[in-house]
Amino acid sequence: MSNLRPALPTLLLAFYAAAAPAQRTLVVDASGGAGSQFRAIQPAVDAALPGDIVLVRAGLYREVVLVDKGIRLIGQGARMTMQLFAPGAVQVHNVPRGQTFAMRGFIADDNGDPRGGTVIVSVENCAGLVSLRDLRQSNLAQWAIAVGGSAQVHVTDVVLRSARSQDSSTVFERVVFDPATLQGLFVRGGDVDCVRCS
Repeated sequence: MSNLRPALPTLLLAFYAAAAPAQRTLVVDASGGAGSQFRAIQPAVDAALPGDIVLVRAGLYREVVLVDKGIRLIGQGARMTMQLFAPGAVQVHNVPRGQTFAMRGFIADDNGDPRGGTVIVSVENCAGLVSLRDLRQSNLAQWAIAVGGSAQVHVTDVVLRSARSQDSSTVFERVVFDPATLQGLFVRGGDVDCVRCS
């Protein structure tokens, strides 16, 4: 009997490891390419569980994406544009403490509008970490970030037309505030750090 005792914790650990859900990758392709499960981003985000990856292939995505959990949203040449009168192309809200939402690799697109465009990412009331990284621009479109009531937001390697941080802890790292189109950096309450920004 004493020989079985040391093996019991190992068996329990193996059981719980097997029962834990594996991280999944959900693939979005606007053209419905091989291996994709979704043609739009929002249904993939809805289907994702915390810790999953939503991989968005090249294409133009004109939709409002609502996120309230810790997932990774990764673009592979995916271009995002704004819907008319929408408050943001990506709206991140209520990500729970202990979870991380990460978005990277997307391109802002003006969708042929000669006036250009602004693609807005809004982050509201997140207790968890929000990371926005490597967001690029094309044509006349640029990114704007609006943060409110969030504990930890990290914005890295983005050219911004405007940024707002209210009652939040926000770090801008290697961010370029484009002097040609800058509408402003607005800070009200909370802590904001700029590291190697220009």
